[in-house]
Amino acid sequence: MLSRWNKIRQAFILAGVVVCAAVLCPAAAGGLLEENCEKELQKTVQELVAFGDRSVGTEGNKAAALYLQKKLAEIGLEVALQGGELQNVVGLLKGTNAAPREVLIVGAHYDSAKKSPGATDNGAGVAIVLEQARLLSRLSFAYDIKFAFWNGEELGGKGSKAYVKEAVEKKEPIALYLNYDSVGFDTGKCLLDLMHNNLSEKIAKWVVEINEQYKLGYTLSQNTKKCFSDHRPFWDAGFCALMFHCSDHGPAHTPKDTADQVSYAYAWKNAKLGLILLSEWNNF
Repeated sequence: MLSRWNKIRQAFILAGVVVCAAVLCPAAAGGLLEENCEKELQKTVQELVAFGDRSVGTEGNKAAALYLQKKLAEIGLEVALQGGELQNVVGLLKGTNAAPREVLIVGAHYDSAKKSPGATDNGAGVAIVLEQARLLSRLSFAYDIKFAFWNGEELGGKGSKAYVKEAVEKKEPIALYLNYDSVGFDTGKCLLDLMHNNLSEKIAKWVVEINEQYKLGYTLSQNTKKCFSDHRPFWDAGFCALMFHCSDHGPAHTPKDTADQVSYAYAWKNAKLGLILLSEWNNF
């Protein structure tokens, strides 16, 4: 299951991060980065917040699942529901290779804590992944990219755990998972944490290089914090996964987690990090 990634990881180690960064090709992602999608991100967050409490089992949660299905279908992706009653919503951008393709997954949970509008946690994460889907769908890639919206993260990651269990059973060739959780609250210092384990440490360093080369302006920290989110089931199954996370939880898990608490400039920079990484994957 991990043989393809092991080869990539060995190449990373042999070549070094500096060499990898040197072959970054702005041609693939460059045109996408010229746009300013802050208003699109804001619109998505506001629409999600309008559903009210999105905790599992609520009408708001069900409405959010239908909303995401519709949005992914409008983009032109293949849309599937996964996880049974959990209703994970997954959009597929098919790769062009006729041979079996490796899979990159980018995801965010769409449920909220009880009685919270869930704007920074995690409407902003959902908005980022949805915007990445819209922009990347304009391009063609040899590999598959899945845009996943998990349910039940606030209940211990039930949605992502269900997906990973099935992925292991089916031997899905997942090369990388990127997780966006609590990624919309900025203290004014533009700080962002990159949570990684040993397998994804090189990817975290690569993101640092991307931030510097494209002058995105983040102050990045790399850590192996134990905080739980949907990247953890991927780690536990031996997949390479990286978590993007703001340095301060701000109003998360409270009734004050409203759309006006999101920094959309901060969120758009976060989206761009992932856009570059996903679109330039073949260069690493």
